[in-house]
Amino acid sequence: MSVYVDQITDYGNLVRGAARRWGTRWSHMFADTEEELHVMASRLGLRRSYFQPALRSSPHTAHYDIIPAKRRLAIQYGAQEISGLEWARRHRTREEPRP
Repeated sequence: MSVYVDQITDYGNLVRGAARRWGTRWSHMFADTEEELHVMASRLGLRRSYFQPALRSSPHTAHYDIIPAKRRLAIQYGAQEISGLEWARRHRTREEPRP
């Protein structure tokens, strides 16, 4: 399975409202295909509503934000750790979503 997690980042004061209950630190989990991404998310116990699809108006690829404990579990299940620079590089090389 080609699932990836980037480094944990502390988003501090950028995290507002209900999202703060999960803390201010998380990483991104994405995959070569959405199917692989959703399979891993299911294994981690993530709700499908946490999924953030790729949008034409956004530079981000489809992903889930995951807290440190879920990141550790994803790695145990085979996700590959990548740097923040690699995360950004992969965004730039992805095809734009189709309408």
